[in-house]
Formats: sequence, C-alpha cells, structure tokens
Amino acid sequence: MRRMFARRAWLFDMDGTLVDTTALHAAAFREVLRHGHAHRLRRFDYADLAGRPTEDAFRSMGVEEAFIEELTRRKREAYQARLRDAGDLCFVGARELLCHLRERGRTVVVVTGAARASAAAVMEASGLSELVSGVVAAEDTARGKPHPDPYEHALDRFGLDAADALVVEDSDAGVESARAAGIELVLVHRRRPDVPSFDSLVALHDALLRSGM
Repeated sequence: MRRMFARRAWLFDMDGTLVDTTALHAAAFREVLRHGHAHRLRRFDYADLAGRPTEDAFRSMGVEEAFIEELTRRKREAYQARLRDAGDLCFVGARELLCHLRERGRTVVVVTGAARASAAAVMEASGLSELVSGVVAAEDTARGKPHPDPYEHALDRFGLDAADALVVEDSDAGVESARAAGIELVLVHRRRPDVPSFDSLVALHDALLRSGM
C-alpha cells in the first residue's frame, strides 16, 4: 500500500467519488425520460450508468440516436438547475485529502465523464477547483469511460507516467477505464474483491497517513 500511495499523480473521478451528486444525476435522467421515453423508466437504475458520459448512458438504455443530442442537452440543464440549490456536495474528507496531497507536492487531476460546464459548476460550488491542477471532462475525448481515453488524455495533457499515477474511482466503468489505461487504482464508497477498497475518503486519507505518505 505504501508503494501505491507514493505515486506522484493522483487522478480522481468526480461524481460519486469527490462529490455526492448521484441523486441529482438520477433525478435529472428521470425528469427528461418522463417526456416521450417514460417506458424506459421501468428498468432505469442510475447505478448502471454511473461514470459514463451522458450520451453513452442514453445509448445504453436503447434510446434512438435521433433523440440523443436533445435528451443530453435537457438532462444537463436539469442537472445544473438542481446544482444551484444543492448546497455543499463534497463527501466528508474530500477537501482534507486533496489539501494533503497538494501540500506534499502531488499532482491532483479530476477525470470525469461530466460535461465541462457541469464539472466546472460542481468544482466551483464545492470549493475544490483551487485544489486540483485541472479537469478532464467529457468534451476532451471521443470516447468516455469505460474506455481508456479519459485517463490516457489526463496522462498526456499533464505529462504524467501511468506507472507513477493512482486513480481513485467509485464506478465499474471507472475501474475498466483506469485498468485499460494501465493505471493502478483504488475504490471509495463501495467494495470490490479485486480492487483495494475504502468505505470513505476519510478512510482512504487515514490509510495514507498511516503509510507515512
């Protein structure tokens, strides 16, 4: 664990990892599906979509390509409207962990499937913008998670080495993306037997402190 925590670059997913926006995303999807696509709500489960770009999420639900662009626009608008009234979205320990890493000279980057405008709104509202070196958003790559493109783009853009990076994720799509990019990772807020897992960001931070990093 100490070897893993010593990595110079830490790449964080945003939604569900640093900020608790799952309910907001789920509500925004439900809102737009009710109008013309209500039959898809019968099998809707946001957990199946977490980590994926919005367009890909609609495709995975079987939405016809002709409707994808409009539904994506409406979903993002619905989500951003909810953000304005959401209050503090940070998971407990998020700011403290990022501060710890920055103070020790680590490069901290957010790699998200969210649109740039949504990501900027979340990062600004949560007070995390000043704690990271940059954000890789949906528009930066042709393919999102679970493809390796977002994490590969982060490595290229910030001049990082996959062998000296660590990903912090919460979704299966994120796990696949990081592994496909050749980057070691840990999970927070859930557990998988094949990935080092922590119940919270506080638990991850505590483990980091115990390692002496």
